[in-house]
Amino acid sequence: MNAIAVSRSLARGRRDLLFVTLLLGQSSQSLAFTAFVAGLPQMALNWGVRGPFLAQMTMAVAALGMMGGSIVSGWVLERAGTRYTLVGSLIAYAITGAEALVWPDPTAVLVARFANGLAAAFMATACLWGISAEYTGPARARVLGISAALSNLIAFAGTLVGGGLAKLAGWQLAFIQFPVFGLLGCPLALMSVQQVYPSEAREKDSATPFLRRLLPFFLLATFLFAVRFMPSTQLPFVLNDNGIRDSGARALVIAAITVAATLSSFAYGPIQQRLSATGTFAAGSACMATGLAIVAESRHFGSTLLGALSMGVASGVLGPYVYHVVSERSESASRSRALGILGAFCFLGGFLNPLCGTPVQAVVGLRGLFLLVAAAMSVTALIAAGRRGHRGT
Repeated sequence: MNAIAVSRSLARGRRDLLFVTLLLGQSSQSLAFTAFVAGLPQMALNWGVRGPFLAQMTMAVAALGMMGGSIVSGWVLERAGTRYTLVGSLIAYAITGAEALVWPDPTAVLVARFANGLAAAFMATACLWGISAEYTGPARARVLGISAALSNLIAFAGTLVGGGLAKLAGWQLAFIQFPVFGLLGCPLALMSVQQVYPSEAREKDSATPFLRRLLPFFLLATFLFAVRFMPSTQLPFVLNDNGIRDSGARALVIAAITVAATLSSFAYGPIQQRLSATGTFAAGSACMATGLAIVAESRHFGSTLLGALSMGVASGVLGPYVYHVVSERSESASRSRALGILGAFCFLGGFLNPLCGTPVQAVVGLRGLFLLVAAAMSVTALIAAGRRGHRGT
């Protein structure tokens, strides 16, 4: 196997270019869900009677693609290596994303969306493994935080740009963001990433299967990501029920979550260094519980905005936290597979959010759902704080 040793740098040239390249993974996943979301009503109108359902399915099949791709992405990375996986996934991401520009048939678009999700999953696993291999200690936590922060910024920018393009020339033009992302990313990957095979030390890791050992944490990540999806699934409806019926005001509240999440993700490294990973998890869980409770009970824009900011801070630290913990708790030989499986569990959480939330909401109401989740996050925060106090870290 013609590959460099994993202990050496992944950088093919300048390390600053490698740093930028490794930030592409999570950003590709964010863009996959936001690039054309503002144009969904136009898409539904063009696709006839079943248009609304088919338009919504463009999001669902991409999520399924990411779940499936995440499961196998670690094995793909081990066999194809970092350079081939990253460049290949960028090319596939660009081509599958551009499909709607040339053939807007619903079936073709849905197939392309599934493939686009697969490509984003491969890209994310390659980049997250690269961050874990290239950086250690506080630097690893800092870069994982920056990666999450940039993905929030890309989501925000992708929504705005996609909305403008859809308004200018129809929903199809919003898909041009995918080939642009790929065309910008491919040269970066070619210039900065060497070919590394994470499976080089497979023999050393064969006696320590990671799935059984990390399964409890994977299940925790599923729960956390189900909660993190509440701002995008249930929040607009609870805002409307609480009297914030102006769409512009609701947009400001939702945008505040993105801004707060971006800033807290940027700060994840220093926060984790000061509080420890467990302490950061406890603080993030407490912020989420506080934000959910405030939003559920608030009837005024100002207090609702405060609750949204608290939810954003929590979302911004809990995202990097789960990837940081798995990167620290997995051996180098199995880390690519562990990070891929983690991604699948995270997307499973997002997929389960409406499936679990809807029946609970039918019993206790929307505000009751927010308060129940707030209580669960409060208990989670107390358990994490107790563990940190017991360990002294």
